[in-house]
Amino acid sequence: MHALVRVKLYLLDPFHSHSRCQFLAFLFNTLEPYINKNAAYNSREREDEQASICKEHTREKVLSDITAWAERRNGRPVCWLAGPAGSGKSTIAHTIAQRYDREENGCNRLAFSFFFSRRNRDRSDAARLVLTLAYRVATTLPSAKQAMEDALAKEPSILDQRLEHQFTKLIVNPVLSITKPVSPLIIVIDGLDECSSEAHVKELIRLLVGALPDLPFRLLFTSRPEDYINKIFTSPLITGNVECVALRDFDAIGDVYIYLQDALLEVQRNLGLPPSWLSDADLWTLAEKSESIFMYASTLVKFVGDEEGKPRQRLQNALHAHKGLDSLFEQVLNNANKYADFRLVLGAVVFLRHIPHISILLELLQLDSVHDV
Repeated sequence: MHALVRVKLYLLDPFHSHSRCQFLAFLFNTLEPYINKNAAYNSREREDEQASICKEHTREKVLSDITAWAERRNGRPVCWLAGPAGSGKSTIAHTIAQRYDREENGCNRLAFSFFFSRRNRDRSDAARLVLTLAYRVATTLPSAKQAMEDALAKEPSILDQRLEHQFTKLIVNPVLSITKPVSPLIIVIDGLDECSSEAHVKELIRLLVGALPDLPFRLLFTSRPEDYINKIFTSPLITGNVECVALRDFDAIGDVYIYLQDALLEVQRNLGLPPSWLSDADLWTLAEKSESIFMYASTLVKFVGDEEGKPRQRLQNALHAHKGLDSLFEQVLNNANKYADFRLVLGAVVFLRHIPHISILLELLQLDSVHDV
């Protein structure tokens, strides 16, 4: 049933004034079709993607800098973490979100998290972010619920209005209605460059940053350093509120070494390999070949640890390959060529305009299982 119809039916209920608890549930039920629960840092979908926090003793300096920004009461309210693809931005953002998603003095410091993903159709849509934020704010700041309920009761069409109107009526005004002081809360928005619309990215940043003088939020954004995003954060109207953190300024070779050491030790255990199969010198060689790109490390571990492959031979291939992702991906593709549907799947990925979800490829190519894809 359309949200407008449901709100009207509720208001026509002669007993609604005695059903406060039902109305609280009604608020969430009304918002639910418009939100995206899969975009939260701890969603089941992200767990299925093997999303995780930074390994212990890795990324310590960048995490320390971001935590210092988050705790600085009078500092800039926005932090932009920028880095190339595969450099670990989402893992850092996930770590920060989890760090603040805990109770301190009866208060949860994480207000909201939203992880964009171009691989997942519904997580590349920025139109859902504002109402998802409203849903989360109603949970984190219960004293704002009343104003949200009143706004929806007065104007049910809010749910179909422009992002700016939704943001003002369901977030800004309700939060401003809170009479007691609210400690600063953290909002984490990861992967701006994976949003399907540049216009929506610009609008979201304008709305969120523009409201910060009145709202108790501190915003952590992450993205690749795309030109249009760089222009937004360095524009005269915003730059004074933004603390920029560039991953290129942090040497992560040592962190990649620690990651590879732990992950390849797990491969050794799973495949019953002797300790001599991998030396410390080999680990440092692989870490240096990564050029601080964690995607290199994670891809390497999957490549070498494939149960159907030859781990020693694959390890030697990686050790003798050129630096960077290109040579590693070439090795991965060469080995994948043994699968019957390799060319069919690769051809579909190459010719489709956008990277499709794996289940869509399955249906399109009429294969037997997702495992084949």
